[in-house]
Amino acid sequence: MNLIDAIRINPEYKDKIIFSPMHPGELIKSLGAARERGRLLKSELISIAEIKSHRQRSNIARNDAATVEIATEAAFKIPFDRNQTDTAERTRIEILCSLSGVRIPMASSILAWVFPERWPVIDQRAWRSMCVFEAEPPFYRARAERLTANEWIAYVKKVRDVTTTLSDWRPVDVDQWLYAYDKFKGAR
Repeated sequence: MNLIDAIRINPEYKDKIIFSPMHPGELIKSLGAARERGRLLKSELISIAEIKSHRQRSNIARNDAATVEIATEAAFKIPFDRNQTDTAERTRIEILCSLSGVRIPMASSILAWVFPERWPVIDQRAWRSMCVFEAEPPFYRARAERLTANEWIAYVKKVRDVTTTLSDWRPVDVDQWLYAYDKFKGAR
């Protein structure tokens, strides 16, 4: 079964997620100001870390406020095109990963929760689920401890393919479905 068919059979998985007492949906709403401003404040980055990976909160807090604003503004200013080049995606994610405590999963959370209509979150659960449905490289590698920029780019492309077919789904909806599939179906 392919990913699109699996989503069509069990669309409710995207609504089964529990990240923390504050569901990312509330955070996404609160990040509207960051979208308009074109950058994150340090306090907003810490809020993202508290939901995505509370273990990284202290590393995130080490970032200077000005550095957070400069890096996120630079990443957000890269023009968005749904069919953009790998270079733009790589540059954007690498800028965010230059911040203390930010690796690919956290960087993807920043993008997805500030711009849910553009990007998904990638993490170990979502990656493992994607590996269940996709057999070609790089998705055959089910170990997700250290995701790379190349894997991020492939993942974004695949999620955008899904949202092209399932037009009422945003990239963030697809990643929530993948996360829940792993959590509840045990995609390990």
